[in-house]
Amino acid sequence: MLSLISLLAAAASLSILFLGLLIRSPVARHFADLPGHRKVHQAVIPRLGGAGIVLTFLVLLTIAQVFKLWDPSAKLLLSIVFVSLFLLIAGTLDDVLSLGYKAKFLLQFLLAGVVVCVFGLHFDKVSLFGATYSLGGMGLVVSIFWMVGLMNAVNIIDGIDGLAASVSLAGFAGVGVLSFVAGARNPLGVCIVLSGATIGFLYYNLQRRRKVFLGDTGSQFLGAMLGVLTLRIHELPNVNHSAIIPILLAGYPLLDTAVAMARRFLQVRSKDLGQRVTRMFLADNEHMHHRLVYAGLSHMQATSLLLLLASGFTATAVLLPKLTWQWEGAIIAYLIVAVYFLLNRLGFIQTGALRKALRSWVIGGVYPESVRLARRYARYYELFSMTESAARTAAETGSPRPVLSESVGERLELVRSGVGRPAVLAGDR
Repeated sequence: MLSLISLLAAAASLSILFLGLLIRSPVARHFADLPGHRKVHQAVIPRLGGAGIVLTFLVLLTIAQVFKLWDPSAKLLLSIVFVSLFLLIAGTLDDVLSLGYKAKFLLQFLLAGVVVCVFGLHFDKVSLFGATYSLGGMGLVVSIFWMVGLMNAVNIIDGIDGLAASVSLAGFAGVGVLSFVAGARNPLGVCIVLSGATIGFLYYNLQRRRKVFLGDTGSQFLGAMLGVLTLRIHELPNVNHSAIIPILLAGYPLLDTAVAMARRFLQVRSKDLGQRVTRMFLADNEHMHHRLVYAGLSHMQATSLLLLLASGFTATAVLLPKLTWQWEGAIIAYLIVAVYFLLNRLGFIQTGALRKALRSWVIGGVYPESVRLARRYARYYELFSMTESAARTAAETGSPRPVLSESVGERLELVRSGVGRPAVLAGDR
């Protein structure tokens, strides 16, 4: 245990050292994150946090390999080295040139394809509620999309200070505990080093002076490493190919991404399916962390609350191997209900509007324009951004654009109209 604490302290110290040097170097001016209408900050801040984390990880990995401090399997060693070098280069290009989402997806699928198909790190079977299912060739496809999904999920939640890094830290802690219980020293060592490097980044990211951002290099690296580690521990005896444990380890990023995709898809008022799908990948200011800040929370309060949510998912994943499949089903049902009430409270899902939205959808098609009854209830398509009381008031008064009455909804309406935008938050970085 003492050696693990020493490794964690060494990784954190080295990360602080590297980031301190990078912030003061002339290189920092090429990674400047300028203020803008979708930016939180009002000053020029370097996006070098990811580079510091990757460099710290590679240096400690090299030391461990040279002095034979660990003996990883070939597929784990090759995977983490390839991911680190690939994202150090590709992520740096993205931070400097701001690549479009199509180019990002191409690079991400290339990275995941090499890790899964060349290095052989993938899901081969899954167990769910006491039954085990072989994935066969589909395991490769699922594993590739799993890695790409996690890279984008962590990147998406990187909207306020400390959120993406602290949530990733919770995921690494969960993987580390599962590895420690199973006696798997190599994944545990990787988690310790990644955790220490991330703590070093948080030291600067949460400062008012000498602040540094994670950047696309860091967010994608943390997501990719979480993907690699969940693929690696999937075959451990205590994990036993569970389909639920990897999802819980990355629970909050996956939840926020799924809600954002669904919300964007449903809010497009068009019959064109291609336009709806394209809209799913366009950034906006209505993620869960945005709505918490619109409700009056500070950045630190919103980050702490969402970290608590992510830690709850992680703790459930750690405890799940000790439970029977019946208890597993009960816990999953409880989490589904809890998430539903959370989304309802934040204004993403409104209970009263759901029935009318479904009715208008069935009667009028994807977007009702020609059916009188469907047009009457077309405003309920805003169930992901309207409150029930606002929808009812709009239906009674016939107003074309209802004013939201709830606290979160009212703030969102003001932000959409350009009035009263909170000075503390103006969007994702």
